[in-house]
Amino acid sequence: MTESDRAYLLALARVLLARVLDGARRVGGQDVPEGARYIQISHTLAEQIAARLREIGGEDVKAVVVLRMEPATECFEAAQFWVVECCPYCGGRHVHGAGAFGGDPRQRLGYRVAHCGPWGYELVEEEP
Repeated sequence: MTESDRAYLLALARVLLARVLDGARRVGGQDVPEGARYIQISHTLAEQIAARLREIGGEDVKAVVVLRMEPATECFEAAQFWVVECCPYCGGRHVHGAGAFGGDPRQRLGYRVAHCGPWGYELVEEEP
């Protein structure tokens, strides 16, 4: 794919994404401050958009994760989580499930949709 092809497809993806966001359901009434309102799109649609953007975006985006374990409480079983300390898109912290305690959390590495938008990244384990 040439650089001009990539630029054209990226522009097209932006237009398509804008149309999806324009048509997305707004949550929060008129009395809710603008900054507190959000839009709602399906997980499937978010994955489809992320896949298309990944296809034309060149190299795959990776997010370094560290494994965290949470002990059992009265309400929850012990669990493992992959933590993205610094999201490559927003710089924020995101937490992704890594399965039940005692299971192999590395089976849960791979592509995930980022919590900050309809894009994604590949979870890669931090080097020791």
